[in-house]
Amino acid sequence: FSEYKEIKEIQKNKRESDIAITARIKKVADEIRNILSPLVIRRSRLDLDGIEEYKKDLEQQNIYFPKVNEPKLLEYDLQELSDLYKDTLETIAPEDDEEVGFIGARYMPTSYIKNFEKYRKKIAKEMGVDENLLKQTQMNLAKFMRRLIVRRFESSIYAFQSTLDSIIKSSEIIRDWYERIGKVPIYKKGKLPDVDALLEATGEDIDEELKDIILDEELKSYKEKGLWLIDKKEIRKGFIKDVEKDIKILKDIREKWFSKGFPKDPKLEHFASIVKQKLKEDSNRKIVAFTEP
Repeated sequence: FSEYKEIKEIQKNKRESDIAITARIKKVADEIRNILSPLVIRRSRLDLDGIEEYKKDLEQQNIYFPKVNEPKLLEYDLQELSDLYKDTLETIAPEDDEEVGFIGARYMPTSYIKNFEKYRKKIAKEMGVDENLLKQTQMNLAKFMRRLIVRRFESSIYAFQSTLDSIIKSSEIIRDWYERIGKVPIYKKGKLPDVDALLEATGEDIDEELKDIILDEELKSYKEKGLWLIDKKEIRKGFIKDVEKDIKILKDIREKWFSKGFPKDPKLEHFASIVKQKLKEDSNRKIVAFTEP
């Protein structure tokens, strides 16, 4: 404690440099750690193996921890899918031009607002978030979805197909909102209501003002959760063009991959062969596979 008081005094009077004071603090911290170390309950295998006193105690109880080796990199050959994979990467995200390829327009509608300044306060009020943060978040999400498509292929071909289907459907829903309801929904998170169900509720041949009232009532629960609608007249035409472009790109990719059925997954086959080999070597062993969700 006296050392700590001395450091505070030195720091207050600036008798030593910041580097020297930091070194003093580290020395005190190390001394405290050395005092507490024997009293701390040990839960780490490294601690139990590394401290002689604990190690002997384990040996007396005939307790031994298995040695874990470093993970091994397992590579697999794409085989006949190699050219298709390269073509898909180039289609989604061309190396020489980030503006070409999959844009992810569906995920960043605020970037297409004609007069963003006009909606700054409204966005903050309606959605309860900073307007600049929302705009940047949507742009980041679009970039993330671009990378996700590639990463999902690297996970498995089934995951790749599921992601393609999901993004295509999501983009088509936004297109339906734009073309059939005349509005673009901006939702922080959650599933958007079905356009067909909304049109059935509002009807086709009623007054526009009445239709807006009914629509507002139908969407009340969604608006309470952060849904905000902006008229398509306030959105640049480039938005729907980019949404259509994204849909076409992803449908073309899906057609190339799955028009003739589900292709063989070389990664899955390679992984299965490794598991079989490991079990053949030791049928009682346990195998733990780590993967992304």
